[in-house]
Formats: sequence, structure tokens, C-alpha cells
Amino acid sequence: MYSVFKIYQSDKLVLVTYHDIIPEFTDTTKLKLIFSSPTIPVALFEDYFKYPELFSIETFKKGIYNALDASQIVQEENQLIGTDKPSIKPKKKQSKPRTKKAQQSKTEG
Repeated sequence: MYSVFKIYQSDKLVLVTYHDIIPEFTDTTKLKLIFSSPTIPVALFEDYFKYPELFSIETFKKGIYNALDASQIVQEENQLIGTDKPSIKPKKKQSKPRTKKAQQSKTEG
């Protein structure tokens, strides 16, 4: 089975690829295996081996049964290359809008 992986360099998406490696491998192992494949752009390959700490990997989708489906997902996701990594920030709690009555009592008091 195939999995689709997104690779980030300094929180910028630089590569989307599919591979048949086990998604439960550590991120370091997945990166090493993927960067050892012959389809990686040379500049990206060189950057990874110079500054591996700048790279991170995310398993985008797993359990894909054929390479054609995986390739189609990669083509769709390749349009996002160069965008920032999505952050998981807690949403700010919105306060209730003030009512007219509450504002009047503040000004009168």
C-alpha cells in the first residue's frame, strides 16, 4: 500500500510524494528513505543532507492501494508547493457582544 507524504523545509512545503514505506516509521527514517530515491530534485537532496534539521514530514494520506491513485493525489497537492505549513493554533475565544442595556448601565454608574 502507498502513502502520500508532504515534506516541509523551514515550514514551507517543498515536496509532495508517494511511497510504499511504512507510515509508522519515524520521521527521520521516512525522510532518509524518501531522499534516497532517484526522483528527488538535486537541490532539495543537497539541502536535506546539509541541513536535515530544517526538514519535517507529514503523512498526508495512507492506505492507498494503487500507484495511479497515489500519483493523482500528489498531482493535486503539488499545487500547494511553496505555501506555509498549516499551523494548529487554538482559536481565540470570542466574547459575547455587548448589549445596549449593559452599555447604558456602565455609563450611568
